[in-house]
Amino acid sequence: MNNLKRIIWLQSIFSEEFVKKSAAVSPAANIWQYNFIKNLKKLNIEIYSVGHNYEPAFPSGKFFVKVLKKNLVKDIENKSFNYINLPFLRDFFLKQKYYNFLKNFYFQKGDVILTYNDSFLSDVALKIKTNFNLQWISIVADLKAPNKASGYIYLNWEYYKKTTNNENALHIDGGVNPKSSSLLSKKKKN
Repeated sequence: MNNLKRIIWLQSIFSEEFVKKSAAVSPAANIWQYNFIKNLKKLNIEIYSVGHNYEPAFPSGKFFVKVLKKNLVKDIENKSFNYINLPFLRDFFLKQKYYNFLKNFYFQKGDVILTYNDSFLSDVALKIKTNFNLQWISIVADLKAPNKASGYIYLNWEYYKKTTNNENALHIDGGVNPKSSSLLSKKKKN
């Protein structure tokens, strides 16, 4: 991993305004990922986000889901997919869109695929890892760890301790917002 230059992040990162309006985007996951990405960028690691907008399945959500650029964070280069939001079929169609895009993507030496939690994107990442000989890192927040990733980042300490493959795993504590940490120190003083 010493030659890590770019991460292809298989997830859209949304603006705070959009997250407040969305019924399906997790604010905690979005904020954690965005802050993690900002810190990776400080280390001169390029991030390229490939994602889609989350929406409850039709008829609870929209039939056709479109990603608007204004709903994504501005400081991350990204590619997003629109899709038909039919239950059971959307994951299949999205899996095809992701794979078709990535199989034609110009991968460079030092590229790493990264997923957040286990989903159909784990299947896409495994296929890309296998076909293009890339490293795939899976961030495991609160779901099961997908099989055959090159490495794992656990956000839950108890889950990390239970893993049997710690040589390819890392624990990173769930993010602490600088604003909240200053509030904690003020509270301790009082």
